Amino acid sequence: MHPNNVGRCGHIANASYAISKSLRGLHIGELLVKDCLLQACATNFRILQFNAVVATNIHARHLYERLGFIQLGTIKGGFKIKDGHFEDICPYYREV
Repeated sequence: MHPNNVGRCGHIANASYAISKSLRGLHIGELLVKDCLLQACATNFRILQFNAVVATNIHARHLYERLGFIQLGTIKGGFKIKDGHFEDICPYYREV
């Protein structure tokens, strides 16, 4: 977790996660998000934002929505996949 930007936007935290396929289903992502919310509050951030949620990552998107995050829109072709093609991303945010 770190500031999403500096200056007048420095109150917005940003975080990014990648869970190994072999560890999926153990709720590690949920634990990480909940801990980030606590840490963001404890360090005086006002918002936690995820900038690069791949649109096809339905498990992450459902988790964020279940935890009260709001989708900001869609950025077409915002994420380059390892094989070279591009996927849409859906930024999410939540006040802490």
